[in-house]
Amino acid sequence: QILVFLAAVAATSLACSCLEQTPEQAFCSADWVARVKINSRTESYPDGSNFYNIQHDAEIVEMFKKPSSLSSLPSSVYGSTICNLCNVDAGKEFLLAGTYYDDKLKFSLC
Repeated sequence: QILVFLAAVAATSLACSCLEQTPEQAFCSADWVARVKINSRTESYPDGSNFYNIQHDAEIVEMFKKPSSLSSLPSSVYGSTICNLCNVDAGKEFLLAGTYYDDKLKFSLC
């Protein structure tokens, strides 16, 4: 039981660490990069996971990099509470970058 607990703590702490990248490397490794205005946020835990469980209703102000399979700009982006650092405030604009998966724009601390 102790080993399971230690493994869970280690996994959580590793989940909150990121490889250092220059802005150019971060741009190149991201599926999408955009200036986004956050209008509101909704938390949910449908599968018990903390990954990408916050839906941010958002306006894409300017898209700098877009996945080729994305035909229209979505009205939501998804963040995570796993590190408690990805919380963005409603009414503010942010430069966000992330992955495109399951037809959703997702961002994280990295």
